[in-house]
Amino acid sequence: MKRYVLDWVRNSITTHSDNKLRDYIDYGGRGTEMPLSYSTVEKTFYSFFVYGNWLRYVRQIVQNHFISTGAPIDERKLFQYLIPEACWENIEKFVIALHRLPLWINRNLSLSVFGGKRNNDYWQSIFESGQAPDGTEVMAYRINTMEMIKSEQESSES
Repeated sequence: MKRYVLDWVRNSITTHSDNKLRDYIDYGGRGTEMPLSYSTVEKTFYSFFVYGNWLRYVRQIVQNHFISTGAPIDERKLFQYLIPEACWENIEKFVIALHRLPLWINRNLSLSVFGGKRNNDYWQSIFESGQAPDGTEVMAYRINTMEMIKSEQESSES
């Protein structure tokens, strides 16, 4: 069942009208008309984003929402509950804040620290401490999900 759900998630992302990669993916296999093969997207994008460590923070945001509202939940079934609109807004703020982190635009890091395929523990170390496991400073500070879900107006007021 899990495999069917993951396949559905991948397919809905790949074919979604807002997916800007869609026009560049070759779905046929060995074609050369498009710059990206579906298998390349599967092996890189999905392994990093759909299965990657940053989703654990989305889980924490959802858990925090239910805890702060006093709703009793079973953590093992967290995503089987109806997620309220306010929680979706917090998830969106988090993803936008994650996207805006300066580490994604530092070309020197992409050539050194981010070279090669990195596992979830590697990214967990960076997000928890601001440093790669080898001690290289990647961010000035660790991420704080509660700060990341604050609106820009709330952040500037504090």
